[in-house]
Amino acid sequence: MRSAFLGILLCSITLPAAAADLLAEPQPVAPPAISEAAYNWSGAYGGLEGGMNVMRGSFVINGNPHNASMQDRFIGAFAGYQYEFSNNVVLGLEADVRRSFGKTQYNGFGVGSEMWTDWSSTIRARVGYAFDRTLIYATGGWAVQRGWVDSTVTGLDNDVNTGYVLGAGLEYAFTDRIFGRLEYQFTDYRKKRVSIWTTSDTNSHTVMLGIGTRF
Repeated sequence: MRSAFLGILLCSITLPAAAADLLAEPQPVAPPAISEAAYNWSGAYGGLEGGMNVMRGSFVINGNPHNASMQDRFIGAFAGYQYEFSNNVVLGLEADVRRSFGKTQYNGFGVGSEMWTDWSSTIRARVGYAFDRTLIYATGGWAVQRGWVDSTVTGLDNDVNTGYVLGAGLEYAFTDRIFGRLEYQFTDYRKKRVSIWTTSDTNSHTVMLGIGTRF
């Protein structure tokens, strides 16, 4: 009798509590957080660039040395392909072509002359490191340009120079496709015999801004 009474008493205590748990409103479960995927620099790209070029040269004419320098502005286009590895290292290959503007007048050995370049181009390898949408990189490769001299003695003449180019830059992706860049390049066109009486040794420093898109 006592056992039956204790069983009835226990049920009267636990059943209301269980019923209350069943009728209680379920608590909302927060969805798992979704992390935004990191930006990836892999793929083909292209764009436009422009900037300033400062060229310095030393010339030896009939055994007499002469130094000259010139500044010009340029606009151009670039295109390339690169791949970002899982460790954020970016490797790529890029080419560009530029159209220069401006002439420099100088007088050497009593001869009045004008000199300028009209076009130049480079083909370069690139290696960089990506911090999400920011990419820092170094670049180097082959460079070519055509220069002109208009002298009161020899008249109008042009020559194509080749050499190596080294540089570094910074890019930032404003959107998933559009990016901007700031880049510096040093180009050495090496010592060259222009004619039987003239040798030249020229180099240039170039700073440029660019805007590009990924395809």
